[in-house]
Amino acid sequence: MEIGYRLIDTAEMYGNEREVGEAVRKSGMSRDDIFVTTKLWNENHGCESTSRAFEKAGKGLDII
Repeated sequence: MEIGYRLIDTAEMYGNEREVGEAVRKSGMSRDDIFVTTKLWNENHGCESTSRAFEKAGKGLDII
């Protein structure tokens, strides 16, 4: 990787997790070179809710 970093921002409310995951896989870039963030709904705060939301986002992205 040259100068800079690569960050992709997503959220369940954007409805783009599946498409972002597909784009990352098709990019041909190493997953180690891409930083992916996602956000939680307010109702998903807390240990168990956050864990479930993380798993759901990971499955949607299919890159974790």
